[in-house]
Formats: sequence, C-alpha cells, structure tokens
Amino acid sequence: MNDITYSQFPKDKEIYVFLVRANSFLAKSIRLFMYIKQMALKKSLKDICNHADLCLGHELVIGAERRGVYPKSIESMYGDGHKRTIFVYKVQMPDENKQILKNWAMNQAGKKYEFSNFINQIYRILYIIFKGKERWLGHRKEYAQKRYFCSEFVSTALTQVIPDFSETPWDDDPMDLKEICDNKLEYVTTITMKHGE
Repeated sequence: MNDITYSQFPKDKEIYVFLVRANSFLAKSIRLFMYIKQMALKKSLKDICNHADLCLGHELVIGAERRGVYPKSIESMYGDGHKRTIFVYKVQMPDENKQILKNWAMNQAGKKYEFSNFINQIYRILYIIFKGKERWLGHRKEYAQKRYFCSEFVSTALTQVIPDFSETPWDDDPMDLKEICDNKLEYVTTITMKHGE
C-alpha cells in the first residue's frame, strides 16, 4: 500500500460514488461489453468503467461484489495491490438525507450478488445492437432489491434520496451510472492506483 495514493481519497463525512476501472480478466470482460454498448449507442468511449462503489463518508465504502454487499474501509476495499483507476464523484445532499442513505445502504449488507445480471446485461446489449433499443429481462423495482450487482446497488441507493437520480436503477450498468454521475453529480478527482501500491 502507498499512503500517498490513499491520501487522495476523501476522508470527510460526505457521500461519494467511486466508479472503478480495474484490470482483472473479469473487469476487462465487463469493460469489453461496456465498450460494445457505448459504440452501439454512439456514446463516449472514454474512461470505460467496470465497477461502482458507494462511499458513505469517513472512508467507509459499501458495494456489491462477488460475495455480496458488504461495507469495508477504503484500504480494505482497494488494498489488494491491483492496478485500478477510480473516478470520484461527490453527492450533494442535506445531512438528514445522508443518514437515510447510510441507513438504507447498511441495511442491504449481507445481500447476495446478482450473478444473473451478467446474462441480463449481455442480452440487453445484444438487443441494443440488433434491435436498436433496450430490453431488460431481469427483476425490476422492489423485486430487484433482493440481490444486487455493483452499479445497480449504487443507483438504487442514490434513488432512495434522489428520486429522479435514475428512472431504472435495476438495469444501470457501470457506464449508465457514469453518465448519470457526469450529468448529476460533482466530479472530484481521478485516482490511479499502480500495481504494488
């Protein structure tokens, strides 16, 4: 670990979205599908991401990963020594809404990862390519809140306190979420974590 890298992360009480570009085989596979979808929709191909987490303030991060939804510190979430780039967005909201969001997010801890949405997202992307429009096969609304994939979790969490944040948080992939963040949140910084840090 490198204290210089970790010092770049926000340490205050504010809420942040972390959009992650990692380099594992799975991350690169997800980014490939994100790239294909962005091309099909003629959207930006810059900074393709494959993962998203939510920072609840004071270095507490929660997100949906392979073992499910669990809160961690920033260092334990990203301290595996792997190279990654993290785009940081600040969520502006009143303190009472921060508490509502924190309570909701922490109440999701222990829920399983929604592995089926890998298939659902691939189907959605293929439908976009061949039909020119979207079609979602997965769960919707409250039925989608039993299990989560990463960007769905973050979009669903923020929709609890920002009702118009996303119209369909259950099918938001990492690049859908990044587009929403670019339009609705405050971009703060980009953190690059090199191998071995």
